[in-house]
Amino acid sequence: MTLKELQVLFPKATKRTWKHHTNPDGSKGGWVQKTACVAATAYVGPDAQVYGNAWVYNNARVHGYARVGDNAQVYGFAWVCDDAQVYGGAQVYGFAWVCDNARVYGFAWVCGNAWVRDSTQVRDFAHVRDDAQISGNTIIDKLWVQKN
Repeated sequence: MTLKELQVLFPKATKRTWKHHTNPDGSKGGWVQKTACVAATAYVGPDAQVYGNAWVYNNARVHGYARVGDNAQVYGFAWVCDDAQVYGGAQVYGFAWVCDNARVYGFAWVCGNAWVRDSTQVRDFAHVRDDAQISGNTIIDKLWVQKN
C-alpha cells in the first residue's frame, strides 16, 4: 500500500507519523502509526494497518487489508485478516482468528481457538472463546459464547 492509498483511509497520514513494519522474515510490512506498537516478532501484511495506540505482539499476524486500531490488542498466535477490523479496547489472542469483513470492538474479546468471520460484529463486552465459531451477519454483544 502506498502512502497515497493510506491517506484515503487516514487523510493526515505522513511518513513522519506512519512507518512500514519490518516483518520477522525481513519483508516490508504494512503501515503502522508511530503511536502504535508492533513487536518485531509480529507480522503485518503489506496492505494492513495498525493505528492509534494499538498493540500487536508475540506471534500475532495482521493480513490482507485488515486494520487494528485505537487501544486494541492482538497477541499470542492470533490472526486478523482479509478486511477485518479490531478496534476500541478489543482483544484478540490465543489462536483466535478474525477474518472476512468481521468487526471486533468496544471491550470485546475473541480468544482461545475461536473464529469470527463473514460480517459478524463482536462488540461491547462480549467474549467469544474456546472453540466457538461465529459467522454470517451475526451481532454478539454483552454475552459469552463458547464451545466446549
